[in-house]
Amino acid sequence: MKRHHQRALWSVVGAALIAVGCGADAGGESPAASGMGTAAVSESTVAPADGDASPAPADPESDTGSGPVVHDVGITVFAASDLDPTVAEAIGATLDVAREAWGLRWPLEYWVFGIDPDAAVTLIEEFCTLRDSYRQWDMDQCFAREANDQEPHTLLSYQQLGAEALAMGQPMGSAGLNGSPEWTMHRFASSAPWGLMEEFGLPGDEDLKTVFHEFWHAVQSQHLDADLPRDTRDERMGPVWFVEGSAEYMGQYQRARARADGLLPDVPDGDYPYRFVEQMRWKLDLVDQELAGGCAGRRLMTLVRYDDPCSFLGYEMGAWAIAYLESIAGQGVLLTEFHPNVQELGWQKTFERTAGMTLEEFEDAFHDFIAGPTDARMAVLPDVGGA
Repeated sequence: MKRHHQRALWSVVGAALIAVGCGADAGGESPAASGMGTAAVSESTVAPADGDASPAPADPESDTGSGPVVHDVGITVFAASDLDPTVAEAIGATLDVAREAWGLRWPLEYWVFGIDPDAAVTLIEEFCTLRDSYRQWDMDQCFAREANDQEPHTLLSYQQLGAEALAMGQPMGSAGLNGSPEWTMHRFASSAPWGLMEEFGLPGDEDLKTVFHEFWHAVQSQHLDADLPRDTRDERMGPVWFVEGSAEYMGQYQRARARADGLLPDVPDGDYPYRFVEQMRWKLDLVDQELAGGCAGRRLMTLVRYDDPCSFLGYEMGAWAIAYLESIAGQGVLLTEFHPNVQELGWQKTFERTAGMTLEEFEDAFHDFIAGPTDARMAVLPDVGGA
C-alpha cells in the first residue's frame, strides 16, 4: 500500500475499462463486450516469474463446480467515467511494463477512482457484478459494503478521498493491494492520480511510480501459496519496513529504469522533474530529519506495524534499507534470491540468507551506513541514466 505524504499526498471511479494482457475475461469475451466503456488490449504475453502455466479461463455459466471461478492471467484497468481515457491507458501500459520486468502469476485488476460520486457508484456496481459473476462475492453484499459512505476502507472511500483532497487544495491520495489471495488474483484500488490528471502541478511519473510500487506488492503476494493461513502469510510477507520499503525502492528504481529505456508512455511533466536520485535524496533528508526529531532513537527492525506513528519511516528508511541490501547482496536480489525462497524458509531465515548476515548484524551495519556522509550514502544507488 502506498499513501503519499510528500509533494503529492494523492483519488476515485467510473466506466472506462482498459485491458492489458492476452486473455479474455471469465466469460470468454473481451472486456470491451461488457458495455462499460472502451477497451484496449496489449499484444504482449504473460511472463510468469517461475515458468508456471497460466490457469485456464473458466465460463461461470458452464462451470458446475463449487468455489470461485479463476479467470485468465492478465491485467485489467477499470477507471471511473469522470477520468480521461488516457489515465487508464497510462496505468495499463505501466502495469504491462512491470509484468515484463517482474512476472505475473495471477490475474490483476486495477480500479481507479476519480472525484465524481455517481461515477464511483457506477464503477463499484461493475466491481460487484464481476465479483458475483466469478462467484467470489454476492452482488448485494458486495455493494452494501463497498458503496457504504459510513464504512472505512471501502472502494467508495477512494472517491471520497479524492473529492476531499480537491476541495481542500491538498494533493493527497491512496492506493493499495486490497486482495485477494483466496481468489488467486491481485486486486488494487487507487484514488485520483493527480499527476496523470494534470492537477496540482504534479508530474505524471509520480503516479507511474505508484503503479510500480503497488505491482511489487503483487510480486510479494504471488510468491506465497494462496491458501496460507493469514498469520503465516503475514509472517512471510515481513514487517512494514520490508513490505513497504521494498515496494517503494523497487517502484522508484523500476520506473526510472523503464523511463530511461523508453518503455513508459508520455505523461504530463508537472511543475518539477521526477527523477530517481532526487526522490531518494528527498527520502534521505526525511530520514535524517525524523531520526533527529519525532522518531529519534527508532531502529529499522522496530518498524513492524502500520499503526505505529513512525510507520511512514518504513517506506522511506525501508527504501534505503533495500538500496543498502542490494548494494551488498547484488542488484535484483529480492527477485532472484529472496522471494523464490520465502515460502519454504520463512521471512527471517530467507532475509538472513539473502543478506549474508543475521538481522541484528544487518540492522547494525545499516544504521552505521545511514548515519554516514550523504555522498557515501548516495553512492550506493544504481545508475539509471538520469531518469
